[in-house]
Amino acid sequence: MFIKIKSMGRTSKTYVISEKTTKEIIYGIINKSKLSNPKNIVHIMNILNEGLTEAHVSFVLNSILSYKEIKTLEIGDIVKVKPPSYHAGSNFEWDVLIDKGLGTIDGYVYGRIKTDGSWSDGFDPYHIDMEVMLYYYDVENQVIKEESVKISTFDIELVDKKTIPFFNKVVQTELFSEINETDTNEISI
Repeated sequence: MFIKIKSMGRTSKTYVISEKTTKEIIYGIINKSKLSNPKNIVHIMNILNEGLTEAHVSFVLNSILSYKEIKTLEIGDIVKVKPPSYHAGSNFEWDVLIDKGLGTIDGYVYGRIKTDGSWSDGFDPYHIDMEVMLYYYDVENQVIKEESVKISTFDIELVDKKTIPFFNKVVQTELFSEINETDTNEISI
C-alpha cells in the first residue's frame, strides 16, 4: 500500500510514500521510554496503523510534518479556497466576484463548510475532504448564490467573516441606512 501526499504549495502536486515509511513516521512520534511497559508499543502501533481510516492517517501525517498549526473545521465555518477552474466563466466571473468582495485577485473565493466529504451521518473534522458551499454572485438577481464542491481539507483556509469585503460592505450599508433613518438632522458639507 502507498499513501499519496498532496503538496500544499503554489501548484497542487501529489507525492506517494510507502506504507512502511508512513508507519516509520508515525512510530517516530511515540517515545517508547515514556511508556510504562515498552512492549505495549506493538499494540499502540497496530491501532495507529490499522485502526485509523486513510483520511485520519493523512491528517496525522500532515499534523506531524506541517510547520504551521493545523486547525480543524466545523460546520458553518467561513473559509477561503481555490475554486474549481472550470467554474470560472460558467458559475462566476472573476471581475464580478472581486468587485463584490467575494473573490481575491490571487484566485481565491469564500464559502462555508457544509459537511465533511464522507457518506457518514456525523461530521468528521479530520476527514480528507470537506463539502464547501462557495459564495458566487448572481448578477441577474443581485444575490449571493452558493455552489457545493468537495475540496481537500488541507486546501481550505479558515477566515473570519469580518475580513470578507462583501460582508463588510453589507454591514456598513445597513449601519448607514439605520443612521439615516433615525437621524432627522442632515449635515451638508
